[in-house]
Amino acid sequence: TTEIYTLSLHDALPISSPPFPTARDVSLIIQYENDRFKSSQLTFTYYDQARISSIGPACGPVHGYTQIEVKGSSFVENNGFGKAKCLFNHTYYTNATVRDSTTMYCDSPPLDLGDSDSGDYLYNLSVSADGEAFSNATATFTYYDQPTIEAVTPALGPMDESTTVTIRGLGLKNPSFCNPTVRFGQHVLTPHAVSDNTLTVATTTVHRPGAVVVAMSGNGQQFISDRTLHYRDKQNTFERSEEHTSELQ
Repeated sequence: TTEIYTLSLHDALPISSPPFPTARDVSLIIQYENDRFKSSQLTFTYYDQARISSIGPACGPVHGYTQIEVKGSSFVENNGFGKAKCLFNHTYYTNATVRDSTTMYCDSPPLDLGDSDSGDYLYNLSVSADGEAFSNATATFTYYDQPTIEAVTPALGPMDESTTVTIRGLGLKNPSFCNPTVRFGQHVLTPHAVSDNTLTVATTTVHRPGAVVVAMSGNGQQFISDRTLHYRDKQNTFERSEEHTSELQ
């Protein structure tokens, strides 16, 4: 394919590559003065456009920093090693890590409602493995406000039996949650009977008595810590802790 451009006096010539039917290397030669002069032969690489098939988690808190796994195809870095990017809402770039041709990772930016589509809690997402050619923005990442835990009842439970615990708070049910979970220490559990202000969850058995932090997450990754639950054995009973830590875990 021959493309005609006007050469200026600068040492760089911006050109646009023509479409090509397949991904492959092609030769590139610059000719001028009716073919009297031409450059040495260079190589230009055509590659398949990156495509997104899924992202996970597909939601996160409005403050951002959710680590997103992007699955798809043609995540090829070419000559752009270390330049992979995620592009949110055609505006916000975050650095990405390419694991292989089908998987990359990046973090969500904080939500700016003034720049989100229609003022909604969501951004579209496109990716580039080399920082230049971006996929179509076919994925959507949804934001939510973090829930707040105000009380855990009962705040004591046996080590060797499951206890049904009621958690009270604010924003416990949100249509933007993509993986609502409750964490008791290191045990991550799925809640049931969820409303905006209450939910119930069955605890697991543990091997030793002590206190654990009860936390909730809307995406199974970023937890907000609020209350402490104590496990007891038959010889020891622990008093309820009213500490409100409000730490991000």
